[in-house]
Amino acid sequence: MDEQYRNDALAFCLQEVRKHDRDRYLALLAAPPAARRRLVALYAFNAEIARIRETVTQPLLGEMRLQWWRDGLHGRGEGTTHPAMALLKEDLAAAGHGSDCLDVLIEGRRGDLYGDEPESWEDLEDYLRATSSALMVAGLKILDAARPETVARAEALGLAYGYAGLARSLEYQRRQGRCLLPRRHWHEVSAGREDFIRSGRGLAEIRQAFTARAADIFASLPSEKVDKDAWPALLPAICARIHLHALQRGRDGAGPLALQWALLWRGAIRRL
Repeated sequence: MDEQYRNDALAFCLQEVRKHDRDRYLALLAAPPAARRRLVALYAFNAEIARIRETVTQPLLGEMRLQWWRDGLHGRGEGTTHPAMALLKEDLAAAGHGSDCLDVLIEGRRGDLYGDEPESWEDLEDYLRATSSALMVAGLKILDAARPETVARAEALGLAYGYAGLARSLEYQRRQGRCLLPRRHWHEVSAGREDFIRSGRGLAEIRQAFTARAADIFASLPSEKVDKDAWPALLPAICARIHLHALQRGRDGAGPLALQWALLWRGAIRRL
């Protein structure tokens, strides 16, 4: 890849992450420059496919967009490409991986197009594994740090990140006419699903359900240092932990200064 094109693509991807995914943008800023250059395209790709539902008028158009990404990443596409696509293929190849690890992320976003809601906690965790966890694992692969024990930790941290994100985004879900609280557990909330969608009743209880599951995951993880080569891919989990603390205190999440401070402090000791 031409050096000028690569630099322009990296700058474009960084701006896209800054615009659409603040937590991962701050995590990139806290990462060593070499790791930042390898992760930024992955995060830009994730931001792009995560918001497809918002940018299309019907699911079929979203399906076509997801397939466009799949074809392009596997070298089957023609015509216009995306800066993140070219960078991802190059970075994965350099680490000895193909684009198959990104297929999970693409497939995980298909349910978003149809507004799918889980039946059980197990169903919800399948969705989070295919989105939040798969993204962390893909980051490890790009950094050539995907050892079995590190992958297992990333999968768990991805679940915690996903639960914290769901807790923070309840109002957004409600505006979309959707809530990812499993259908089997609506009887545990004082308001029904339609009441929540219509008026927001029960939001605090649903938030508590999500934050409790995130907290349980963090509590179950070992406290030892994370390997230096894997650390940059796991940095977003620090944001999830700090957001969780804020949510438990009745706030909607942590502000950027609190996140930056935590990323710098915990980054220095490489502990989540």
